[in-house]
Amino acid sequence: MRRLSGTTRLLCLLGPLTVAVLLAAARWGLPYVWHDPRLAWAFSRPCALKAWTGVPCPFCGGTRATVYAAHGEWMASLVMNPMGVLLVVGGPLLALWLGACAVTGRDLGLTAGDRILTGRWVASRVVIFIVALWLWKIALWLLLDV
Repeated sequence: MRRLSGTTRLLCLLGPLTVAVLLAAARWGLPYVWHDPRLAWAFSRPCALKAWTGVPCPFCGGTRATVYAAHGEWMASLVMNPMGVLLVVGGPLLALWLGACAVTGRDLGLTAGDRILTGRWVASRVVIFIVALWLWKIALWLLLDV
């Protein structure tokens, strides 16, 4: 297993710190902002696609879904946007992996992960995921008016 350079170790350490800040914001920061009338105006605007067409985009409700998942309200998060659960569950796992790479100074699969993420088939899988997410949002919008 190859050793990581100092710069790569630092970048690996930034991963867990970023995840910690984002999860703390989802858990404690955003709910406070939403209920403060002086700050809520910044989050009360719908996305541009929904404002122009009335149809939700694949990422509509992502912030609220992440906040619901951070509070343990899994079903509400899944209904809002399945990506919220993915971020709250996958984020800490990714942070643990990057943290382990930073602490040990070893590769631990970063090179293999880089090869996988830069492969040509990844872009098509990402597009398929976004289309599936959009169909989910449109189906819920039509059925439940979410």
